[in-house]
Amino acid sequence: MKSLPRILLTLLMLPSALTMQAETGSLQNDDIVTESRYDSLKLQSSRYSQMLHRYQRFWHGLIPSQIKVQYAGSIGLCSVAAGWHYGPQHRIWETDLFFGYLPKYNSRTARTTLTAKQSYVPFRVRLDDDLDIEPLACGLFLSTIFGEEFWGSQPSKYPKKYYGFSTKIRANMFIGQRLRFGIPSSLRKRHNAISFYYEFSTNELYLISYISNSSLPLKDILSLNCGLKFELF
Repeated sequence: MKSLPRILLTLLMLPSALTMQAETGSLQNDDIVTESRYDSLKLQSSRYSQMLHRYQRFWHGLIPSQIKVQYAGSIGLCSVAAGWHYGPQHRIWETDLFFGYLPKYNSRTARTTLTAKQSYVPFRVRLDDDLDIEPLACGLFLSTIFGEEFWGSQPSKYPKKYYGFSTKIRANMFIGQRLRFGIPSSLRKRHNAISFYYEFSTNELYLISYISNSSLPLKDILSLNCGLKFELF
């Protein structure tokens, strides 16, 4: 009989205990849900950061890292280019887009040219603290001239296969050397280096003519150009 009050007290306390247990379990479940949501948000944030990094890197890569000004070279009397240097060490690859100007001379009007140029500069020799020589610079470039009288495919007014080449587009190759001056950091304003370069170039038509006629002087198939390269960064 003495245990009856204890039994009654236990029965009275049972609903409260069950409620507290339910609330505790609910809180634990809420903690699990909250942690899961946090992990999900963290994963989404990580993916977003990666996407944003790729996006920024892509557009940053489109910013030209160098400018060239060139005289002659089969792409106009004078030309200017925006370009990119990249690759290991001192960035041995260069891609440039040239816009050239050709005075009218004996033609009716002046002309403009567009050239895509790929350069390879395998090594550099240090002459002084801020002076280097690049003994070898070589590569290829594809140029086109604008004008109605120039064509990419042979016009119908000529007999079939009368011309085996295009008068509008030329494939060229070149080889040359450079002298590079690195601007000290205390003197830099717009560039970190300036290079003087010269190149000898020829195109596929001249090369074919020389192979078929070895007596043809080299001076008749080679073109000389010189220019300046300004490295922005």
